[in-house]
Amino acid sequence: MRELHHRVKNNLQIVSSLLNLQSNRVTDKDARAVLDAIRQRIDAMSIIHNSLYQRDNANKVDMEEFLPILLSSILESFGINKEEIDISTEILINDIDVDIAMPLGLIINEWITNIYKHAYKNAENRPYMKIVVYQTEEEIKLKINDNGVGMPLTLWDNPKESFGIKMMKILIKQIGGTSHVSNGVGTTMELDIPYTK
Repeated sequence: MRELHHRVKNNLQIVSSLLNLQSNRVTDKDARAVLDAIRQRIDAMSIIHNSLYQRDNANKVDMEEFLPILLSSILESFGINKEEIDISTEILINDIDVDIAMPLGLIINEWITNIYKHAYKNAENRPYMKIVVYQTEEEIKLKINDNGVGMPLTLWDNPKESFGIKMMKILIKQIGGTSHVSNGVGTTMELDIPYTK
């Protein structure tokens, strides 16, 4: 299993590199943005497979290891310096089955990517984001909030042409999760996933 994860990771990195090369040759901004978004999703999956390869238990993802690497990868893809944003994380869970960790990782990747794309446009405050992941007896709970301009709640309820939100909703349904999005100071997304210890 470890060897399999290693090979998958290498293949995903090749695909990511090919997309990066193609993106550099595309002049249309929208097309380039689509290619970059696909590449970031592939990178998120690659990080998970790399984490699995390095573990004795090749079916469990260590969220304490995975999440900081994912955040750094997203920052790098947007060319954001770590000093430009305050990020607080509370990762109160270690091992998650890969069947949950993969879609959860993609959901986190997509939500944070949307924050970087939209939340801080014309924002007056220093960008701030908090990510909390923990586990109860019956659920994994995720909460992400920012201090950006706030996402229109109608967009979450009716994504229309937002592929990213549609994808998140499909993944949430796939893992039997329930979500709640609200606006206050910025936007907060909460996700509950059935998961017994």
